Amino acid sequence: MRLGAVSPSTPLKKDPSDQLHGWRTLGEEAGRALAEMRALGARDPFVLADTHQLTAELGFYMPGRPRVVELAGDGRVNQYNLWPAPTPGRDALLVIESEDLGKPVLPSLFGRMKELRRVEHRRGRRVVKTY
Repeated sequence: MRLGAVSPSTPLKKDPSDQLHGWRTLGEEAGRALAEMRALGARDPFVLADTHQLTAELGFYMPGRPRVVELAGDGRVNQYNLWPAPTPGRDALLVIESEDLGKPVLPSLFGRMKELRRVEHRRGRRVVKTY
């Protein structure tokens, strides 16, 4: 038997293992943002994310493991579709990838939106995603 190391002949444009990193940091930052909202008098804020994976990762990695609401499903039924919707009028911490900020549906859902912070997920010197 022979063993050898191999590497792709062309560099990968996107490393699939990037999805495995950065969730703890994002959860901690989201937890701090939620605490700041509460300290500033937000009305019973809840956490909202726009993808299934982001919803699940925040629910696991945020301090206290709050219930995170999925903004819009991708067509597959999952546990987030079964949970009751938040009461209208409550404040929300919306966590999305920065490239999703231009989604036309977002302004129609909220009376006012304010960016609290951006969180960069880095691997080495490379920025993988920005939330």
